[in-house]
Amino acid sequence: MASTHAVIELEARTLRYVAYADATEGPVLERLGSFDFAFDVDAVLTGEDDSASSEVITEAVEAAFGDLALGTAQLVLHPPVAHTFFVPVPASAREDTRTRHLRQEAGLLLGASSGHGPVHVEATRAYRTVQQTKDPSLDWLHAVALRQHVYERLMPVQNTLDVPIHVREAGSGVAHLLLAARQASGQASEAPPEPWVAVGWYPTHLTCVVSRPEGGYFAQHTEAVPRADAGFLASTLVQRLGLSPEAVAHTYLFGQVEDSASFETLEVAFGIAPRLLNPLPLLALPEADAAPAFNRALYAPALGRAAHAAAEASEEAQVTSG
Repeated sequence: MASTHAVIELEARTLRYVAYADATEGPVLERLGSFDFAFDVDAVLTGEDDSASSEVITEAVEAAFGDLALGTAQLVLHPPVAHTFFVPVPASAREDTRTRHLRQEAGLLLGASSGHGPVHVEATRAYRTVQQTKDPSLDWLHAVALRQHVYERLMPVQNTLDVPIHVREAGSGVAHLLLAARQASGQASEAPPEPWVAVGWYPTHLTCVVSRPEGGYFAQHTEAVPRADAGFLASTLVQRLGLSPEAVAHTYLFGQVEDSASFETLEVAFGIAPRLLNPLPLLALPEADAAPAFNRALYAPALGRAAHAAAEASEEAQVTSG
């Protein structure tokens, strides 16, 4: 029997949810939707707003998944609740050594070592990054850190689902979409390293994801900026990574964007008109089945995490059966 899995994304005043099932041809989308709240989710989780209860979030999760028997669950978070960073660890390091190293890095980032309280940190591999190519002895991880009291406020959600929740950062799901799009395009791994760029715009922040054909990626966010600044910030990040903006092959938009009309600066920066990032080709869902009002780019982080987890599970199954 195919397992059903959940992805929950919390952003601003909204909870987005996705349920998908394992299938031979890839993840099959079973459920997708959202709940809008009268309060800011980030403020409730951080404790800055005590006028609303996190129980409302739990009730929404129950309404979305309460009738499903889940195999796994992922929680996709955005800044400023989720603090994200990339860190190298020895490829031969044991799991406890990696965990200790991640906690130390997260403590420095969040000020936990200065008396600001403990942190919760999780990480996934950042695929094969440029740094790994130069030094195979290192494994680069993409980590997401939460203050411990924020993580504890999310525990009722885990109890409701009755499965462990893996915390992930929105940019990692988008990075998988870019990787999958590369593979679908048939671009050979030995091709010249042309960067692909995705920019996610939200009223509170902007996230930029840079992907390369060897599978590596880097993600960075800034606080709220006008749409007109997206091109400058994205091209600056590309150059900081030692890449040329002129070499960028594709640019995409995700997040709270309806079209690309307000992002002309991306075309100016890279010489390519940006397109809305559509995750549906990675899932067994015909375009005709999607509701007309369905904003594909808005669900890119959640659907990207679904596709990523399904791909990892498939790879693990192949290794086990082999």
